[in-house]
Amino acid sequence: MVILNFLIFLFWILILPLGMGLNIIRFQNQEEEVGISKIFFFGFFFELITFQLLAWVFTYLKGSLTVLTILWLLIQAIAIIIGVKSYLKKKSMILKPKKEKISFDKMSVVIFAVAVAIIVFQVVFVTTHVHDDLDDSWYVGAATTSYFTNTINQISPYTGEIMQYIPIDYILSPWPVFCAMIGKLSLCHPAIIMHTFVPIIFIPMSYVAFALLAKYIFKEDFNKISWFIFFLAVINMFGQYSIRSTSTFLLFRIWQGKAALCNIIIPLVIYFFMLMAEERKSEDTICLFLAVTAGTMLSSMGVFLSPILLGALSFVDLIKQHKMENCIKAFVCIIPCVIQLGIYALMRW
Repeated sequence: MVILNFLIFLFWILILPLGMGLNIIRFQNQEEEVGISKIFFFGFFFELITFQLLAWVFTYLKGSLTVLTILWLLIQAIAIIIGVKSYLKKKSMILKPKKEKISFDKMSVVIFAVAVAIIVFQVVFVTTHVHDDLDDSWYVGAATTSYFTNTINQISPYTGEIMQYIPIDYILSPWPVFCAMIGKLSLCHPAIIMHTFVPIIFIPMSYVAFALLAKYIFKEDFNKISWFIFFLAVINMFGQYSIRSTSTFLLFRIWQGKAALCNIIIPLVIYFFMLMAEERKSEDTICLFLAVTAGTMLSSMGVFLSPILLGALSFVDLIKQHKMENCIKAFVCIIPCVIQLGIYALMRW
């Protein structure tokens, strides 16, 4: 039964984003091509953001998780239909095979294989062992409460009583409620979703995000990319010098939104900014916008970290290129963060 639950979970987290991600083709020029990574992350960001917006409304209206789930599924279905139509019109733009030959030596293949083995070990270790984390009292507790009570941010996961005051940062970042919804759709307890299923996907997804960044930095040099992933995997194995290091977040608490933010979203924000700054393609700007917004859905820290990061990257780019174009695009991308910061300030007033 658990295997069936996991397969259903894979559909919602891996397959569904690919269908929605086809919409990125609508922003492509006819002569351009788009890779599977952009398609997936475009769809993945889209499903997170649409849920975030719906969760805000249903929290305010005190609606049920079931109705929210139905509306979310309807939006995803519409997005997939539109995406498939775009694909049928421009299907030649997807995954065009490159004619140039990729050069690599045997040592690089061995290093890459070792890196993959380390990553597989990390996934197996995390999913077969138990780590108790105090933050799970809210993250897993809120997901479980929403799952069994069919409510959204109404009942305290600490006491089981109706909450008179809901922390605004948890309202703006409804990741636990999303896990509750995925649990309902996968017919599985949200604690199993978060502690077992999510690490199986999110740990490799983190390495994919860093691999994309390395691919850009090293100009698609497979040898250097292999060594980069190898050293990253080793560092993560021995990076638990603090309970707040990115390595600890990756291997001890990746099911928490803030862990996914620093290990998946932040590398992708850097990656899409670099693509936007150099290639100036509209889909890269859109992916950057979606990545920043999706970060706020996973954790309220995304409201602060992404603007700071984009500000630093824009400043360096301004010095390098002496053009304000990318700075303006970066500012547009952080507008959702500014809006949420304003909501946070008003609620705290």
